Amino acid sequence: MKFSSSYRVAPADQRCMWMTAGVLTYQLCDRDFECAGCPLDAAMRNAYERPESVLPPARDRRPLRPGHFYTAEHCWVDVRSPRVVRIGVEPGFAIRLKEADGISLPPAGKLLHEREAAVWCSFDDAMVPIRLPFDMRVRESNRGVRSRPALVAEDPYQAGWLLEADVVPDHLDGRRVMAAGEAEKMYVKDEEAFRSTLGASASALLGAAGPTMQDGGEVASTPLAMMGAARYCALVGRVYCKVV
Repeated sequence: MKFSSSYRVAPADQRCMWMTAGVLTYQLCDRDFECAGCPLDAAMRNAYERPESVLPPARDRRPLRPGHFYTAEHCWVDVRSPRVVRIGVEPGFAIRLKEADGISLPPAGKLLHEREAAVWCSFDDAMVPIRLPFDMRVRESNRGVRSRPALVAEDPYQAGWLLEADVVPDHLDGRRVMAAGEAEKMYVKDEEAFRSTLGASASALLGAAGPTMQDGGEVASTPLAMMGAARYCALVGRVYCKVV
């Protein structure tokens, strides 16, 4: 009997978060890749125990700031004047970017359209986009995070801000941004989804590879090291940035 050495892998735009994490090879989805409420998602979460030696410890979320607006893509928006906003990433998302080795920021004067990547965070040879749900024209980028990307995670509201931009006031409405209380509920669910998927991926990888790496070294101690940059960035992008 002859066996094929290849198997079908779905293209990037046809993967749920379990496929992105490398736990599943392929599935047919009739839910437009919305994992919340999916029976398979619930079954996968129950099937794996999260290896706490690989997952970062659960932490208390740093509270969102009531005076800021927030987006579904985990960014905060501080209104500086009727047409000027300062933009950064909320603390829960920021911690996922702490190992970024570079940040690409747009120049002053650049026009960015709704859902276009405004900022790119690089991890080796992979990247995570930061997107916003409204048009804007960049006034200024934060040079500090270019030279020290870790500022985004260490001080997301102050030294780690990303952009100042001109916006149309009507864009800062309930269809595009949320108050802190509403955003907190969404962010907690997204973080739970990320940790569950990451835990399943870790279980699958450790189960296949054993307790040590092939060269006899130590088990990878961070999600980025465990999954590799490409898979890690894809999972972060899908859960936090709503990249489909």
